[in-house]
Amino acid sequence: MEELDLQWRIQLMGHSIAIEPNAVIWHRSGFTLGAESPFKKYLNHRNSLLMLLSNYRFLMTLYIFPIRLLLDYLALLFSIIKRDSGRVTAIIKAHLWILMHPGLIYQKRKLANSIRSVCDKKIIDRLYHGSIALGFYLFGKRRFMDILK
Repeated sequence: MEELDLQWRIQLMGHSIAIEPNAVIWHRSGFTLGAESPFKKYLNHRNSLLMLLSNYRFLMTLYIFPIRLLLDYLALLFSIIKRDSGRVTAIIKAHLWILMHPGLIYQKRKLANSIRSVCDKKIIDRLYHGSIALGFYLFGKRRFMDILK
């Protein structure tokens, strides 16, 4: 999630992020930890929650965070049904980590607010409003530019 957090903070400072459609990136997802590593799943859940709690203004956090929690609990239920104990454990540990580190979250929020020069709406307006996951898994779109079409 580091690259997403960096892009978010760049946008908080008022800069734009652009897409270079001809760029080719070979990303070895899960290369270090393994794509199905429970630790990788934990880091993905924890860091995405931390990023959400750190970068949005308070009122937007109050609006979006419950939706995100609902999605995590649906993922937890789905993982229980699939008997994916690695993901079940990862989600629970990520949520416990968030609960146990309010000071760090506060510090990251302070940092985000200190560099902020645009409102959340301006950043949200720039987001892709579809689902990259659905495009990838359900519709077989393997390139990001194909997903945007």
